[in-house]
Amino acid sequence: MTTNGPAPVTRINSWRLLLGNPVTAVSAAVLAAVAGIAVGADWLVPYGINDVDVPSALQSPSGAHWFGTDELGRDVLSRVLVAVQASMEVAVVSVGFALVVGVTIGVIAGYRGGWGRHGVHACRRRHVRVPRAATSRWRSWRSSDPG
Repeated sequence: MTTNGPAPVTRINSWRLLLGNPVTAVSAAVLAAVAGIAVGADWLVPYGINDVDVPSALQSPSGAHWFGTDELGRDVLSRVLVAVQASMEVAVVSVGFALVVGVTIGVIAGYRGGWGRHGVHACRRRHVRVPRAATSRWRSWRSSDPG
C-alpha cells in the first residue's frame, strides 16, 4: 500500500502577487514617488520658499518657474515640494502615534480580558456604526426632499 503524502504546498511570492495587480503596482509607484520627493525636497527645490521677487509676480508656468509664481513672486513649485515634505512628516508621526496607542490598548485588552475587552469591543462597535448612522440619516433626508 503506497500513500502519497499531502500535496506539496506552493508558496506564491507575496511581492509578485501584489505587483501582479496593476492598481497596486501604480499605487505603490505613486507612493514611492511622493516619499522620494518628501525625502529629497531640500535638494529638489529650485528657489527658496520665501524668496520674494515682486517683479516676477503672478507669472504663468515657464521653464524658469514650472508651476508659476504667486502674488509675491515666490516659486510655487518650491513651496509645493516643501509642503509635501511637511505633510509626509505629519502623516508618519500620526500613524506612528495611532499604532503605538492602538497596539498598547489592544494588547492590554486582549491580555486582561474581561471588562477591558468588552469596553474596547463596545468602542469599536460604536466607531463602526457611526458612518452607517450618518449616511442613513443623510439618505432619509435626501429621500424626503420634494425637489
